[in-house]
Amino acid sequence: MAAVLVTYDLPMADQLEAYGKWALDTVQNIALKQPGIVEVRSYRDLLRNTPQVMVFYEFDSMDHAAQYARSDAFTKAFTEATSHGCRNLVTRLLDTSPVLREPARPTN
Repeated sequence: MAAVLVTYDLPMADQLEAYGKWALDTVQNIALKQPGIVEVRSYRDLLRNTPQVMVFYEFDSMDHAAQYARSDAFTKAFTEATSHGCRNLVTRLLDTSPVLREPARPTN
């Protein structure tokens, strides 16, 4: 599996409602329609560290992840995030670690 990881800080309080609507719409109507998308997960840092948000887009292959990260749709979403007040946006293109190729889970 491969992933696109986007981290950022949230908009100011007066922009949060519009940002939330935009974010859900973007996931449902853009991200989930990309070739090879497996899932999208979003996390908030409860310790109030920066970055405050991490969005993890998992793909079935590195080719599909790279295609999305380089796409016009992704560039547009990145620009729109900034216009909605998101700050400090960073994108990473990730591949499976050669050390831990499968998820590690506890045994019962």
